[in-house]
Amino acid sequence: MWPLLQLFIDIAFHRRGPEHVPAAPVLLALVLASAVVVQLGSLLALDFTLVRAVFETGLHLLLTLGAYALVLVLQGHVARLLQTAIALLGTATLLGLCMLPVATWMYAGLQAEAVAPLATLAFFALLIWSVDISGWILSRALSAHYSIGVLLAVGVMILDITVRRAVLPAT
Repeated sequence: MWPLLQLFIDIAFHRRGPEHVPAAPVLLALVLASAVVVQLGSLLALDFTLVRAVFETGLHLLLTLGAYALVLVLQGHVARLLQTAIALLGTATLLGLCMLPVATWMYAGLQAEAVAPLATLAFFALLIWSVDISGWILSRALSAHYSIGVLLAVGVMILDITVRRAVLPAT
């Protein structure tokens, strides 16, 4: 377990790329399950209903993984889909675990109508790091410049947020 965790940490810090991830469907199932658990747990901790949390999580994963898969397919890198998905989900799980206390801190501040500036700064730092990691993974998977990966990651994030807000009304 530790070598896998270390691999995702190394990817997050740009020391390795998705090409270092084992191309194992079982591993994809495991990291997908862990990503779902972390995402659901985070949303439930923020007082989302279970139904809403399930829809948010499902739609988020469908949109992001679908968009990244589409980009890889259109660029002729179908063989890299599995490793890229595992790298994205594994690092997203790690970031989700880092984001949970920060999001909880921000939520408590929103409830008290006094969000701590440090909580907001930490949230945006993790958000930027998320784009950085996704951009790194995409750039390696596409054999493209890092800036292309980051632009794609930002575009997918905007698509994800826009569609989820359009499909799932605010609560």
